[in-house]
Amino acid sequence: MSEFKKENLENIKGIFEQRTGVSLPNRRHIRQPVKLALVLAAVLLCLSITAFAGMQFSVLEGDDLALSGVYEGEGIVAITVENRSDKLLEFEEKFYLNRWLGSSVLVDMEAVRFENTTFAPKSKGVMRIDLSDACDVSALEQPLAAGDHYYFLLTNNGFAFGQDWMCGIDFAPRAEEDTEVVLPDDLYTEPCSSEAGRQEVEESLRFYFENVSLDIVQRRQQAYEYIDAYTELLAEFEGEVIASVSPCLPGNRIDITQPLFSVAVPEGEWEIGSFHTWTSVDADYRLIATEEEDAYVVEAVIDTAGGQLSVPMLFILSYERESISDDAYAFIHGRLITFAELEQYKVFEDEGKVSYEVSALIYDDPTEYVNAIDEQDGDIDLDEAAVEEFVAMREYYLEYLGELIYYRQPE
Repeated sequence: MSEFKKENLENIKGIFEQRTGVSLPNRRHIRQPVKLALVLAAVLLCLSITAFAGMQFSVLEGDDLALSGVYEGEGIVAITVENRSDKLLEFEEKFYLNRWLGSSVLVDMEAVRFENTTFAPKSKGVMRIDLSDACDVSALEQPLAAGDHYYFLLTNNGFAFGQDWMCGIDFAPRAEEDTEVVLPDDLYTEPCSSEAGRQEVEESLRFYFENVSLDIVQRRQQAYEYIDAYTELLAEFEGEVIASVSPCLPGNRIDITQPLFSVAVPEGEWEIGSFHTWTSVDADYRLIATEEEDAYVVEAVIDTAGGQLSVPMLFILSYERESISDDAYAFIHGRLITFAELEQYKVFEDEGKVSYEVSALIYDDPTEYVNAIDEQDGDIDLDEAAVEEFVAMREYYLEYLGELIYYRQPE
């Protein structure tokens, strides 16, 4: 290796002082040049290692990763990870666990156990996180308010911007798989279509919407019964039933090819606002369409004396335009609706998608609806002004929804 020249040392010294803010002494003894050369050589080595580490880190784009979380019970969470990139993905054994409506969960990270955090390029696997000794699992399994849910924030690089990943999770315990499902005796019918068939489907599924429960296990059991019931009924129905297209992509990201909606409140109208999300269930945890379909939802956040109450206000379902025909049906809230009947609820269409705001098919009277949601939360008591505020917000969005639609631009 060639010797350091004086001008080289001066340049290195300048770079070191500029980057670190530390001034090196100018006094020189006989052996000082050698010591200074060694120090600066070490600094250069550190800078080189840091730069090399940066080049080795695998930066992933937003669509390179898909996450899907399932609660297996007893504090065990299974997260299916799809690494679509050509880079090695290594999750750090750290995370944040939050609730969508604002609070964080206290987790003892030293007690958390991880299984399988590394995923090869173009691979798919399952990472498990054991929370059983790290937090109050029984509290996680309690019902949440409508519109609220838990989510993990994971990272593969210290939660750096663009390298933190959100994964939603439902901690409600599953019903036992061997539990016997008891369905109404008159549930199954002969294959049929037309008006009589539609009425038969609606009557057969009415049990699901008339017996609302907030008990987690009972609610899941009712959902299993309902899914079994509509699956059988729709298979027997002779008409063509069209499924909606989900507004979200795997990994909890909004699909920018879908029409989205601005939720900005007009200036001076209300002190509080609203936000948008997506869900497969309504405020009573009843499926909006089938189990596989999600609605784009605008929620009203109402300020009350006991705190804020979030109420799902508008429910938007989108369908591929080319799949719609005069004799096709949409399955919404236990009913078969022709697209001609849905026309009155249409809020957007282009050459690809047609969108409908279907809250009128989910609840009839907005005042009774918001009061019923209020009764589910004993800590919040809506006054008349809060109810009027919800009704006013809903009327505003219904009137101007068509003007508030846009396509989200890629980030």
